[in-house]
Amino acid sequence: MNLRLTTRMAIQAAVAVGLVMVVNELLGFQRPVWGVLMAVVVISGAWGDNLGKLRDLLTGTILAVAAAWIFLVLGGNRVVPVTLAGLLCLFFWAYYGPISYARSCAWMGAFAIIIVSYLKGSRYEMVEARAIQVFLGGSLGLLVSALLLPIRSERELAVAMSEFLDLLRESVGRGFADVVSSAGNSGDCLRGERGISNRLAQLIQLGRTAGNETIVFPSRRRDLADRLDRIRRLSSYATELIESLAAVRPRMAAPGLRRLFEETGCAVDAALADCAGESRGGSSGSVEFVLSRLRERFQEELGSARSGVSRRELAPFILVFFSVRGLLETAAELAAERLKE
Repeated sequence: MNLRLTTRMAIQAAVAVGLVMVVNELLGFQRPVWGVLMAVVVISGAWGDNLGKLRDLLTGTILAVAAAWIFLVLGGNRVVPVTLAGLLCLFFWAYYGPISYARSCAWMGAFAIIIVSYLKGSRYEMVEARAIQVFLGGSLGLLVSALLLPIRSERELAVAMSEFLDLLRESVGRGFADVVSSAGNSGDCLRGERGISNRLAQLIQLGRTAGNETIVFPSRRRDLADRLDRIRRLSSYATELIESLAAVRPRMAAPGLRRLFEETGCAVDAALADCAGESRGGSSGSVEFVLSRLRERFQEELGSARSGVSRRELAPFILVFFSVRGLLETAAELAAERLKE
């Protein structure tokens, strides 16, 4: 069924709310509205993301129940402590809202338990009701989102990975082009490096969501974790390469060095193309062959009096080829993994 994501979520929420109300009616639980709210809160997109949200919600509820119970035992029947505790809970709820969903839920849960318990004159019923309703509403919300018109993030993750590899190719290619032409700006390369870091953080978060969706398939979960680890390493080598290219750019006086870096850039681009599934027809050869050829060219150019590179200036050049080695090897691992699928 080809429905919009918002339509799927609306149907899931309606069914989950109905199930919560039915279960509460059958078992006679108190405060069914809390369970309804939890079911709606948990349903927020891909069910892998919902699983992570439920985990945070349950963690926050356990902390809230424990803290509220201790407070109610020690002095929850006096207006001044209750007021101060309520204000403190609201403050930390707002403070942790953008930082930690679990902590935010903990403080809001503690606020609800403390205030409602004081108004109703009961110390323990609200604690029990909160715990039951959060577990009931959150669990039913997750179950419905996983079984009824589920929203999965695997396709979104595949697109995000492809776009991220394109970003790496573009950023690294720009770094080599600036070195070869000496017409670029190293600041542009470093801004590209920051863009890689931001996109990588988003990709890792999406990968966690997809990993939650494969929780009952350990082998798939392990394969996904390995792929994300390789992409993380690929990103690390790419950013190191961009920094090293910016460092060697002022030292690129000899035409031979420019040709060497142009050849190196083509080899890196070919490896990233293979990694992204855009094969270049094996023009770059094996990783060891490419590295040995570049090493020989590098030694020849440094041995030439025309290179203009002193021994004291070798460090950034060595870092460039160290990053190139890591990038080529990691890209080859990703390309081999793609061929197995």
